[in-house]
Amino acid sequence: MRVLHVVVPLLFVVLAAVALVAAVRGRFSIVHDMSRPYFWLLVVQWLFLAGDAALGENRPAFERAWKGAIAVLLAASFGIGLWRRRRAQAASPPPTDA
Repeated sequence: MRVLHVVVPLLFVVLAAVALVAAVRGRFSIVHDMSRPYFWLLVVQWLFLAGDAALGENRPAFERAWKGAIAVLLAASFGIGLWRRRRAQAASPPPTDA
């Protein structure tokens, strides 16, 4: 049972790191459509992870560490995706009225 308490969180951290690498390479963006419900569910999940990592009073240090690592990686992925989106919008010319 102890293996699941270590392997599963590490798997989540690796998956969040893969999302960050994909965002850096431009192959994946979390913010491609902010109107979708799954985007807002991801934001709520990020808030829970960040809150548990920062304020989890009775949580073990390992649990707070992996939740914090995932929260940081997801925030970085979100920031990179948002930065790329804003840069692309600024580079495209505004539509002209015909």
